[in-house]
Amino acid sequence: IGADCQLLSHVHVGAQVVLGAGCRLGPHSAVLEGCELGEGCVLDAGAVVGSEGFGFAPGRGELRRLRSRGAVRLGPAVELGAQSCVDRGTLADTKVGASVKIDNLVQVAHNVSLGEGALLCAQAGLAGSVKVGAGAMLGGQAGVADGVEVGPGARVAAQAGVIANVP
Repeated sequence: IGADCQLLSHVHVGAQVVLGAGCRLGPHSAVLEGCELGEGCVLDAGAVVGSEGFGFAPGRGELRRLRSRGAVRLGPAVELGAQSCVDRGTLADTKVGASVKIDNLVQVAHNVSLGEGALLCAQAGLAGSVKVGAGAMLGGQAGVADGVEVGPGARVAAQAGVIANVP
């Protein structure tokens, strides 16, 4: 835990977590095992970094959970709004670039890569393995399908459903 970090009430910091200097973790936020936050990151109330990705495979008449082996790496000055979640990668890490701002109630799935300065508004949702370029902006309730790329500086309107690459 770096210098000048603030951990407010009921925060959970898992094993082998690294918090850069000046991080602020709001009430009931969690940083799970093996994840890393750069300097000056902010997690608002109830935000979760490093939860299991949503991966299941059929087998023997039931769905079996696929365990995530990667972690989450947040660059410096990332802000994660209340009740938002960034899932750990399946095999490699989920990566969030410097100065990314994520609003309340946003879902960032496993293996996602967010470029520097990207902005995700309330209730946006990114499926697994999505790539969002530097400076891209997604409006409230926008959704991006699995494996799609949103290019640098792109603008995705509120409630849009992105099912193919956007330059």
